Amino acid sequence: MTHAILPPAESHVVRGACPHDCPDTCALLTTVQEGRAIRVQGEIGGIEVRGPRLRQRLLEQGLPLDQTGQRMLFPRDIVERALANAPRSVSLYDRVGQLHATLGGDKVHFVPGSSGLYVFDHRTGVRRPAMTADFVEYVRLASGLEHIAYLATAFSTGDVPPAIADAWRLYLVLTQSAKPVVSGAFTENVPPDNSCQPSPRN
Repeated sequence: MTHAILPPAESHVVRGACPHDCPDTCALLTTVQEGRAIRVQGEIGGIEVRGPRLRQRLLEQGLPLDQTGQRMLFPRDIVERALANAPRSVSLYDRVGQLHATLGGDKVHFVPGSSGLYVFDHRTGVRRPAMTADFVEYVRLASGLEHIAYLATAFSTGDVPPAIADAWRLYLVLTQSAKPVVSGAFTENVPPDNSCQPSPRN
């Protein structure tokens, strides 16, 4: 009996972006073969770091800039050094100081998504821009779900100025839930106390 020797299946690269909730939207190169992703790489072009203090800290750690001087590169040796120095696990505590979740090993935790702009109104069946009242409902609901390990700033609300939207949603989580929260900010500026007020809902 003879066996045919088949040539290796052809592969192609699909360009995409990281789905995490951060302003840089790092590019990803995914090698696909026979409908399966067999390799995922970060885009060589680096990322844009807009905060001057963070940018300076990264430069001090030895991260180089690209040829334009605008984007930060992450060489393999620096990434491996950072991973080697990272803790093997991270413990999360709730607002009253009780251990709530441990991130590490093979443990899996479920959290709400992030960066949404719309909600599907369960009362009317209509997709519409999210508002502060929707966010408060989400936080209170997710806080009572035992299999949601910690909360995320799941979506932005359309009734506050965009400049403070990230701070506003984090404020709502911190004041409406005792669970830990994962979040990010699109600006390093702290809004004035009187700026975090939603506009009246129509």
